[in-house]
Amino acid sequence: MMDEAARKDALARIARAGVVGAGGAGFPCHVKLDARVDTVMANGAECEPLLGCDVAAMEAWLPDFLSGLEAACDLTGAGRGIIGIKEKHHELCDTIEAALASHPRLSLLRMGNYYPAGDEVILIEVGTGRVVPEGGLPKDVGVVVQNVYTLINLARALRGEAVTRRLVTVAGEVRMPQTRMVSVGTRIGDLLEAAGGTTCEDPVLLLGGPMMGKVCEDLDTPVTKTLGGVIVLNRDHRLIAARLASVSRQAARARSACCQCNYCTDLCPRFLVGHDMKPHVMMRELTTARDKGFPPSTMAYLCTECGLCGLYSCAQGIMPNAVNTEAKRILREAGVRPDRHAAPAAARETQAGRKVPTGRLAGRIDVARYMAPHNPGEEGHFPVELELLKVRRLAIPLRQHAGAPATACVAVGDRVAAGQAVGTMKGAAGAPAPLGADVHCDLPGRVVAVGDSIIVDVDSTEAAR
Repeated sequence: MMDEAARKDALARIARAGVVGAGGAGFPCHVKLDARVDTVMANGAECEPLLGCDVAAMEAWLPDFLSGLEAACDLTGAGRGIIGIKEKHHELCDTIEAALASHPRLSLLRMGNYYPAGDEVILIEVGTGRVVPEGGLPKDVGVVVQNVYTLINLARALRGEAVTRRLVTVAGEVRMPQTRMVSVGTRIGDLLEAAGGTTCEDPVLLLGGPMMGKVCEDLDTPVTKTLGGVIVLNRDHRLIAARLASVSRQAARARSACCQCNYCTDLCPRFLVGHDMKPHVMMRELTTARDKGFPPSTMAYLCTECGLCGLYSCAQGIMPNAVNTEAKRILREAGVRPDRHAAPAAARETQAGRKVPTGRLAGRIDVARYMAPHNPGEEGHFPVELELLKVRRLAIPLRQHAGAPATACVAVGDRVAAGQAVGTMKGAAGAPAPLGADVHCDLPGRVVAVGDSIIVDVDSTEAAR
């Protein structure tokens, strides 16, 4: 077991390198790993249609990935590490299993091709049989979950390398769908240009996957440490229309059209894992509340916002997840915290027969036509380009993570070197550092603006190389 001094030093190096959860939430890695558990799970499920950066990262940097998982086990005292990957990636699974011969405490969990296999509560239940309590955290059942890309960054951090790049899948209405290596701070517009440009009349972006991605219409938005996908769709696509509908319109539709069929609950992953999450009950409470606004039930906190209830289950086009998101916002502003309960003894017996196949989901949400043509019916198998996309300017956000934004540690006119920190989480003298992560510049250049982001003009020799 790693001694405490070495452990603290390693966590400090991870913090200085700016490692955060690369799967979307951006929780600082050094904080998450400052725990004692018996199991670390590597989340390689990548369950949303079209995405492929995690699988591409494991294929490209398997030694770093396994080294990062071993380090996470050392830091948490875990006696085992479990790698969760969908069984459909046969060659990758076989390659990993062969490599595990020299990693006796690591094992491979071959998962079905269903959504949302990457939800950490679902992953933990499938891999260990344990159910995270309502309002609880994975460490409450002795588990830490890390995205596979996070573990690759962890291994590199322990070698002194900061997080400055990532793979991003670009798919949908683009000429050349691909998974591409880019610097953190690259304009999404530059990424789309590298993919051949858009192919629809009125493109709108989903940053992330088609189910949980956020709408974006600003091509100057920068790539962050947590961005794994850019999905381009026309404005009239049902996924865009659903997200652009106002919360009040969603509530009005729920009040007028919800027939209490219960399908949203029957297919809710958190309900099936044993939690008392019942979207149809939330809709009933909203209906009966009428002019009283949103129901104050803390049940909303159990919603993982996976989108199955509205985008897959509901025949009326109601979006219970959108209503739950608004209810959570109201509860937080009122200072109401989620309830904590004991963990369910086990998942519900109906869970096995109600997992939603990802291919069927892709058809229902009308993205199956964007699957890779050389691998029909599967998602995420686009050409991978590991050579860095060269750009002339980077806009590096000081907040790319959960917690407080980093504080700029450079000024306008400063020259920055490749890998240099441009934002730090150091607290005031004698005060603990706030929750967050340092941010770094990938390429050498000159700082031209400092605000919510650090704007760097990349040296012309780098931009042209």
